[in-house]
Amino acid sequence: MPFSLSDLDPGLAAFGALLEREYSRPLADWRDCERFTERESLQISCALGLLLKESIADVVPRLADEIEGSETGGRYKWLLSDAKIAAPAWEGSWQWQLLAEIDNASKSSSG
Repeated sequence: MPFSLSDLDPGLAAFGALLEREYSRPLADWRDCERFTERESLQISCALGLLLKESIADVVPRLADEIEGSETGGRYKWLLSDAKIAAPAWEGSWQWQLLAEIDNASKSSSG
């Protein structure tokens, strides 16, 4: 199924909101970087993972010393929630569908 650029808008908005909440930088800052530092690359990688687990995690603010000691400088702890994982809404989420597709593809010869 073909996708248009406008199909990406909701995802980019969600990713931008997450980057701003987690690292206090708007998406435009990231977009306009000529080259990411090692830390920025790690932050982007971690943020993609956080986007995947956002719907099944409890988000708890870190203390200032925890933020400073963090490799990425993330402002929150993302704790997986058994209750959210067991909830029916999880299987209807885009995150679950993506992970299921990845799992199915890895089991097939074309994956």
